[in-house]
Amino acid sequence: MTDGKSADTMKISEAADLARQSSERQVVDDLSLDDSRTVRIAAASNLSASDAAGKVLLSDKDPTVRLVAAAENLELRPRLYSVAGQSLDEDVRAVLASMFLERYALSLPPRIQYRLAKDASAEVQGRMAATTDDNDIFENLLKDAATKVRAYCASNPRINREQMQRLVTDRTAEVRTAVVGNGLRFPDEAQLMTFAADRSSAVRWAVIFRVDRPREALQLLAADPDDFNREHAERALQSEHLINAPAVVSAERERRSRAGTIATFPESS
Repeated sequence: MTDGKSADTMKISEAADLARQSSERQVVDDLSLDDSRTVRIAAASNLSASDAAGKVLLSDKDPTVRLVAAAENLELRPRLYSVAGQSLDEDVRAVLASMFLERYALSLPPRIQYRLAKDASAEVQGRMAATTDDNDIFENLLKDAATKVRAYCASNPRINREQMQRLVTDRTAEVRTAVVGNGLRFPDEAQLMTFAADRSSAVRWAVIFRVDRPREALQLLAADPDDFNREHAERALQSEHLINAPAVVSAERERRSRAGTIATFPESS
């Protein structure tokens, strides 16, 4: 099967299984050119594919093929980062920008970061804000006019307290809510107490559900003017697990513990 077409004797399902499971590069490369979208999606997930095949799949006519190639088969192919970064597909660029969202010690090469930080898409810029290890890039994105971009900044584990404080006082409730929900090392207890008295009920709601917020914040929120907030703050005071499942609590504590091992951006002098 080297002509880019499924063999008459092989069903699409069989070809897809082969494309997904084969460890033979040439086989996977050939199947990455198959007429069947299903087969190409399967090939896009196979790490045995060559970089050349990966480049083709990242530019496939089908958006799902492109997305699978980026999401499942790009991280270990640094030679293709530029290809993904210049893709006409916003989803492909967004996947690249968030490549190391949960692997805090890693980041994309600087030239790729600079390209994505200037992307036309706020989603791509935002994901870059959450993962960049370049303070200059981060500072520019922290001041971005797009609410989504500033909101994503809260997720970066390298953010220092002064930078976080700018988000704490952001004019937009969506940003402040993201800070409470997605901040890792920060916001600290003092900042969370500020949020517990925030003018937005949505921000105060986020404080209630933030794992390890100070008990004093819950006590304040138990008298919240919003009855829904009051009810859930009272539940949280009784038991964390009345509002957050044990798995959620464990996962959040683990993420914040890992974030605590990463050096923050330098404080401005």
